[in-house]
Amino acid sequence: MSGRVPEQTATVTVGAGETLWDMAREYAPSADADDVVARIRQLNSLGDTAVVPGLPLTVPVDAEPLVAGR
Repeated sequence: MSGRVPEQTATVTVGAGETLWDMAREYAPSADADDVVARIRQLNSLGDTAVVPGLPLTVPVDAEPLVAGR
């Protein structure tokens, strides 16, 4: 896919075994995953793509973020 990286963001928590590319495909599936990963790194001042479970990250999202209890 080659859509633009969404401007809207949400804060999410990295899950066990999850990568930035997994998050890019989940939260911004209409955009190019590499572009979304680059934006995630920029938004969170990440030096590389390594993330650990439990880490909160700001990520671009295609639609209204999911809210617990909805």
